Amino acid sequence: MTETVAAPAWAAGLDPEQRRAVEHDGPALLIVAGAGTGKTRTLVARLARLVDCGVAPERLLLVTFSRRAAEELVRRLGHLVGAAVARGVQAGTFHSVAHRLLRQHGGPFGLGDGFTVLDQGDAADLMQLARQTVAAAAPDEGRRRFPRKDTLLAVYSRVVNARQPLRPVLRQSFPWVQEHEAAVAGIFAAYTQRKRDQRLLDFDDLLLYWRAAAADPVTGPALAGAYDHVLVDEYQDTNLLQADIVQSRAAGGRSITVVGDDAQAIYAFRAATVRNILDFPFHFPDAATITLEQNYRSTTPILALANAVIGEAGEGFRKQLWTAEQ
Repeated sequence: MTETVAAPAWAAGLDPEQRRAVEHDGPALLIVAGAGTGKTRTLVARLARLVDCGVAPERLLLVTFSRRAAEELVRRLGHLVGAAVARGVQAGTFHSVAHRLLRQHGGPFGLGDGFTVLDQGDAADLMQLARQTVAAAAPDEGRRRFPRKDTLLAVYSRVVNARQPLRPVLRQSFPWVQEHEAAVAGIFAAYTQRKRDQRLLDFDDLLLYWRAAAADPVTGPALAGAYDHVLVDEYQDTNLLQADIVQSRAAGGRSITVVGDDAQAIYAFRAATVRNILDFPFHFPDAATITLEQNYRSTTPILALANAVIGEAGEGFRKQLWTAEQ
C-alpha cells in the first residue's frame, strides 16, 4: 500500500508557471508577472517554500515598494508558516531596510546610532533654510522666479536617485530651473553641509549610505552575508540607485529574486527606470526568467485588447495574457 504524501501548504492553488517560479533554486530569478497573474501569491509561496526548506526567516530579506505591501506579504505568509515565523522575515521598503542596516553598520561612516532621519516635510524646511542663505548672498536671484523648496527637493532627489549631474537633470526634467543652475548647486551644497553638521539624513541619504556600505571592503561582505535570499517586489519601479543596491546584495553567491512587469512601469517621475527590469538578465547572466501569463481578474476580450497594446511595445518581455474565463 503506497502512502500518499500531502502537498505542502504553499503549493495550494498554484498554476504550473507560478509553481516553477516558487520552486526555482538557481542564483538569480526574474519573475515577469503580467497584470492579474497572481504575483503576490507567487511571492508569498516562494517565501514559504524557502522557510519550508530550512532557511531561517531572519535570513530572508524582502524589499517592497510600500510599507503596506510589506505588511500584507508578511501577513499572508503567516497563514502558511505561522505568524511568529513570518514576522522573522526582514521585510520593508528600501528606505526602512536601509535605516535598520545603517543603525547596525553605520559606525564606520560616521553614523552609528546618533543620526536622525528627516521626513519629507523636515527635509523641505531644511532646504528652505539653505535656499534663504544662498538668496541672501545673491539678491539678484530673489528678483527672478526662483524655485521653491519643494521643487528644489525634487531636483535634489532626482540627481541622487537617477545618478546624474545637476545640469542634465535640469535640462531633461526641470527646464524652467536651468537659469538658476549655479544658485541651485550652491543651495544643494549648503543643504548637504547643514545635514552633515547636525547628523541628519534624508530619505535619499539612506540609500546613498546603504550603497556606500555595500561597496565598502569591510562592511560590504558583512551586509552581503546577512541574508541568504533577497526578494524584491515591483522591480520595474526601482531607480538606478536602488538597482545598484540590489546588485550588491547578490554578491557572494546570495540568491536574488525580483518580481515585476515592464508593462506596468509608472513611476518614472520618481527617477524610476524600466531599464532595471529590462536589463536584469544582463546584470545577472545566470538568471532564469519565468513569465506568469494566466490572468485571474479579466475576461478574454479585455485581455485580447491588453495583449494588442502590449504587443505594440518596441522593447520588453514577450507575454500573452490568457484566462480560463470567457
